Amino acid sequence: MSRWCFVRHGEATHNVAGHVGGAPTSALTPHGVLQATILGEQLCGTQFTRVLVSPWSRAWDTAQIILARLHPPGPPPEAVDALRERDLGKLRNRPFANLTASEHRMRLSWD
Repeated sequence: MSRWCFVRHGEATHNVAGHVGGAPTSALTPHGVLQATILGEQLCGTQFTRVLVSPWSRAWDTAQIILARLHPPGPPPEAVDALRERDLGKLRNRPFANLTASEHRMRLSWD
């Protein structure tokens, strides 16, 4: 039987700034690094056969931090384009506080 473990990236600079995500270059904050470190320690002893990760730096860095703490070591991560955050176009990197009501609905929509 397969077991799956889904992990979101650690806190990133756009989260702290209160900006809409979707930017590939938003890096982990020191707190995001700590979150990944703690999770890696909590997952120690778990054996993974594959690790699939978004190619964006914050997700890749989160995976690398977690994998560095696993014993036995985990497999190298595999970048999968389909795991990238959706592109929010004109909303990307805008402050949440400056979005109109219709822009908030657009951000929350999966359409």
